[in-house]
Amino acid sequence: MIHILFAALALGVCGDGSRSGATAALHDSCRDASMSLVQSQASRRGTVAAFLQLGPKPWEERYYYVGAHHKSGTELLRAVMRHAFDTLHAPSSCHYWKPGGKPTPASFITSTDHDAYCFDRLDIPIQWDHSANLQRFAAAKGAAALRELPIRGAHAVRKPKDMLISAYCYHHRGQEYGNGVAPWPEIMSMSPVQGLMALWPAMSGIIQDMLDFYTNTSSDEVFHMRFEEVTSSSQAFDEVVQRLFRFLFAPAVPESDLSRMWQAAKVEDLNSNPTYANAIASSDHANKDDCMQAAQESLLQLDPRVVQRLKDTQEQLGYSIENWPDALRS
Repeated sequence: MIHILFAALALGVCGDGSRSGATAALHDSCRDASMSLVQSQASRRGTVAAFLQLGPKPWEERYYYVGAHHKSGTELLRAVMRHAFDTLHAPSSCHYWKPGGKPTPASFITSTDHDAYCFDRLDIPIQWDHSANLQRFAAAKGAAALRELPIRGAHAVRKPKDMLISAYCYHHRGQEYGNGVAPWPEIMSMSPVQGLMALWPAMSGIIQDMLDFYTNTSSDEVFHMRFEEVTSSSQAFDEVVQRLFRFLFAPAVPESDLSRMWQAAKVEDLNSNPTYANAIASSDHANKDDCMQAAQESLLQLDPRVVQRLKDTQEQLGYSIENWPDALRS
């Protein structure tokens, strides 16, 4: 079929419109153009064929566990990893949502076949956990061990005070109405102090899960992506994402494909072109600066035990607590 199309193209462009022109030899320049098209098609086929003929895929040599926590940078990490796995044509993934439940429409890390519940399908080596904890990581690690495979994890980390503030502003404007983290509908009319304290019982458990995961996993198994670092500048975004991808996929994935993955993920850079339809913007997870600042200024009015816990946890996560409460990133 391709040869027929090229012949027709040659007749239309190079022939003189007559029957004799159609049977005449192609002009050299037209023959070269036709050959260029053939070579271009062959090159594209060769690229796909080369990818398909590579050795074992990364998920055949390692298990992958991607974990985050409410308001820790969940959407950013999930989206970055989806770009990576989609670029590599990953066939499927599973999730750790409640049994029988399905992720929200955008909450997946592979565009294909992502509805399986991980505890039912621990054989799936690409796993997404929007509420990461050590129990589920241990389950994934155990499944990997049964197949004699190592595990690599990506984990979202953020300053606890900023998670609490972000949760307040997010739910205060009615997002995820009914989410058990917040009292509904009261949270929507609460002042910053009232709202932060109302959210603290649930958020303190989420923050503890993040701390436990951070302190009880090894650096050769898990890459901790700090929200403050990856969002600080476009240069920082590039550096962090490149380190993340190399940690997870090198040397199984060649440098050329690592570069393609990074280029695909750049749309999620919060400091880049603001017109990009990144995951945080499209899911309405970005909060208003005035709400975030008002909540930040209210921190020292909270119960002193909450303030101390926020400071202690921030330090245990490897952040400085000098001049606390330090500037936040929304």
